[in-house]
Amino acid sequence: MARESAAARFYWTLWEQLYLENGVLCKRFKKKNGTRQYTQIIVPVELKQELMRLAHDNVVSGHLGIKKTL
Repeated sequence: MARESAAARFYWTLWEQLYLENGVLCKRFKKKNGTRQYTQIIVPVELKQELMRLAHDNVVSGHLGIKKTL
């Protein structure tokens, strides 16, 4: 891994938390107190700007806070 990119080394350390769901790379993590588990979608760098635009530059986009988003 020493010759790989910083991103590859970072995700290597998360190997046990990563999984594929319907062809989408996801990361599983738990709250520090162990009460809740969350899923995070790993978005490729090339798509992050487009994802942010889609999520925020539309009349019906954005979110209404953590509870309503969940």
